[in-house]
Formats: sequence, C-alpha cells, structure tokens
Amino acid sequence: MIVTSLARERLGYRTWRALHWLAYACWPVAVAHGLGIGTDRSATWVIAMTIGCVACVGAAAAWRVLPWEHDEHPYYRARRASAAARWAVVPASAAPADHERTYGPLPVVGRRFIDVVDASGLTGRGGAGFPAGRKMRGVASGRGAKVVVANGCEGEPASSKDRLLLTRLPHLVLDGVEAAAMAVGAADAYVCMHQHDTELLASLEAACAERDDPGPVDR
Repeated sequence: MIVTSLARERLGYRTWRALHWLAYACWPVAVAHGLGIGTDRSATWVIAMTIGCVACVGAAAAWRVLPWEHDEHPYYRARRASAAARWAVVPASAAPADHERTYGPLPVVGRRFIDVVDASGLTGRGGAGFPAGRKMRGVASGRGAKVVVANGCEGEPASSKDRLLLTRLPHLVLDGVEAAAMAVGAADAYVCMHQHDTELLASLEAACAERDDPGPVDR
C-alpha cells in the first residue's frame, strides 16, 4: 500500500485505485480464511484476536459513514482549544487591501486556470487523491448549470486546516472559489460549513462583506 502510493504518479490513478480496492478486499478474505481453514481456528487467542479485529474495523467504518456530530465530541472540543492556542501566534485575518498587497489581485482566469491546476499536481485528499484538474475539466465540459462547492466542514479526524484558513485567510479561500468558478463557467459558488460553527460563519460573513460583491451568506 505504501509503495504503490509513493509510486502513484508512475502507476496512474486507475491502477493505483484498483490496487487499493483489491487490498481492502483481501481483509474479509483473510478473516474468512483464518476462521474457516486456519490450523489454529479453534484456539481461544485466534478467536479473540479475530473478534477484536472485526470490532475495530466495524467501529472505524461506522465512524466514517454514520452522521456523527463530530464537532460536539469532547475530543474535537479539546482539539479546537489546542488549535486556538497554536493559532494565537498567527496574524488575524487581513483586510482586502492587506490581502491584495500580500498575494496580489486575482488574475483574470478562465479555462487556462485548469491547465495550471493540472500542472501543479493538486489532488483531493478526501477524494482518494483524485486529480483536481481532471475534476474541474469534467465540470467545465459538462452540460447544464455549473456550481462550485468548497468544503469547509472539516471531516478529517485530527485536522484543523479548514478552520485555520477560514478564520485567518478567508479572502484566500474566496479568491480560490472565485477562480474555480470562472474556470469551469459556474455562476454560483458555495462554501459549506456546519451551521453551529459560529466562529467560521462570522469570519466568512465579515470577509464577504469586505469584498466588492459579497453576495448573501445562506444559513
């Protein structure tokens, strides 16, 4: 798994994905093999280890697919408090003028922006490493109305990148959303957050209000 991930660019996305799906499929086969024809299948330690393994995988799968309110869990509250202490050294969100002096104005971008994203090698992390440029190109060439959605819901455990960007660099996020919308020809764009995450909502509302054409923030 590690070797194929490191060699993903050489293998190609489809080959890499197929290998990983086959690796996942090996697990239930191994469990069935151990319980069905293993020489130690009747040993207490083998049965206990197998039950523990199945329980761990089941718990991990449930954590991923069930609609937990992650942000309300004590672990996430503690993580946010720890992150807040670390971010105290990060400058507060800059006003549009300061943001533009630091990063420059957003260039007039179109379809060629997708070529830049392709050349950068940017891939989605939550989307199993799917190339972002390929995704944008598919949307741009599709029929019907185009919509850009930026996911700020922070679904990855032990990650606080969305909170950091949306509270400290909201204009950078909005620039990226605007550039993506222009590239794929979308008239509408959305930044998604949890409704109860009032800190992020307030930060984004303030940033939208500071821009020339803020648009509504739909709660």
